[in-house]
Amino acid sequence: MDIITSSIISACLSGIPILLVGGLVYLAKRNLKNRENPLTKDLLRPPGHSVNKRLQEAQFNVITEMGVACIAFYYPPTYLGILYYFEGSVAPLVAASVIIVMSIVLIMTLAKVFKNARNVFTLKLGYECEIAVAQELDRLMLLGYRVFHDIQGDEFNIDHIVVGPNGVFAIETKGRRRPMSKEVDKRSRHKVTCYDGRLEFPSWTETEVFNQANRQAKWTSKWLSSATGNPITAMPVIVLPGWYIERKERSQVPCIAGSFNSFKALVPKLKGQTLSPSEIEAISHQIEQNCRTQDFGRARELNSTKLVTQ
Repeated sequence: MDIITSSIISACLSGIPILLVGGLVYLAKRNLKNRENPLTKDLLRPPGHSVNKRLQEAQFNVITEMGVACIAFYYPPTYLGILYYFEGSVAPLVAASVIIVMSIVLIMTLAKVFKNARNVFTLKLGYECEIAVAQELDRLMLLGYRVFHDIQGDEFNIDHIVVGPNGVFAIETKGRRRPMSKEVDKRSRHKVTCYDGRLEFPSWTETEVFNQANRQAKWTSKWLSSATGNPITAMPVIVLPGWYIERKERSQVPCIAGSFNSFKALVPKLKGQTLSPSEIEAISHQIEQNCRTQDFGRARELNSTKLVTQ
């Protein structure tokens, strides 16, 4: 048996588990082909929808790379075993070449697994924080506010937009883990100090979040002014769920903790733009159109079927 034939057989044997799993997934989907999803209308984007899609993609990448790592790990012994079985011996140069090449592939793949796994944990925290903030923001509707989530901009998204009598607020949620090292005082692990243009966490400082919030508010202002035909000025707001905020000086961009009590106490006091009921309705209509997505219901299933058949 020549080397090429042995390589093909080894690759097929190493990839059998992945092929079996893929085949079972295809059969499971095929069993539902005679039933369609009853949801035919574009739904509003749920909180953290963009982050959740990136999270799912990162998780899929981890699973795929784990499969590649398994193949790279089992391929050398499988290939060399087949070659030895049919030839009776394996040239040292061939054995060394196979082991070295597949070791390089394995190391590179494991590096990707580590990178994507870290990304999964980061995105998971961001997604959970957006959900937590959204649940508290939604309660503002009891006070007459309109609340929208995951609004799509130009190659970016705004986590939440709140519309009420005192203005339009573009809200940026930031999920940050608390430090647990011994160098950080236990009494200050949950505390972030807010200055004008600077956030001081227990062991690091951030400033870019203010620039990001301002950029998103300016984009929102420009978009809604063009869409409604009236000048709209959106106010940027930063929300830090799970943190206690200590304010040292007045900030042009308000920073709020992610609890309903904080929203209830501070949002009505924000001095944005005074809006009439008709203006609130017009603004809400434009935002709602932007929040529609085909990622759910029948449209999603039809799109996924087209991708499979192409």
